Amino acid sequence: DPNTNGERQDARDCLEMALSMQEKMKLLQNKWQNEGFSEPFQIRIGINTGYCNVGNFGSAQRLTYTIIGGEVNVTQRLEGNADPNGILMSYETFAHTQDMVEVEERKKIKMKGINKEVKSFAVTKRKLNIKKTKNMKKTINKADNLNIVNNEKIEERVLKIEQNIKLILKKISKF
Repeated sequence: DPNTNGERQDARDCLEMALSMQEKMKLLQNKWQNEGFSEPFQIRIGINTGYCNVGNFGSAQRLTYTIIGGEVNVTQRLEGNADPNGILMSYETFAHTQDMVEVEERKKIKMKGINKEVKSFAVTKRKLNIKKTKNMKKTINKADNLNIVNNEKIEERVLKIEQNIKLILKKISKF
């Protein structure tokens, strides 16, 4: 806001942000568990696509930057129905992002104050993008080559590259 990249791209950007938040939260939860917190903080994410009003609302005494509208209410209800550490999205968002994630269709949600039942989808995992994966490998290999000290033996260089590729493939396989 206030700019848009179009409904489809905005939905895709929102889902990408939610997936990134989830990934970062997993890292933080592991960190917190290692620091002795038995039940680390969890998040639920709801995503909906539609039109709403965004901006400063209120009076001269109290002005708040916020978002309002029926679609915002749907999003809040989706968030409330999401699994802990999960993402729940409406059909409208799923239609724009189905190539990005695998989902599990959930029961339609009847919401007070909303005239329709909302079809919802829980994100189960990110789909692997082959093109991005190949480009990522090339970029990492280039970066690794730059970090290798010139006086190292060729066997050591190859070993470092193989170790990095194994780490990358392990991370990719989790998606």
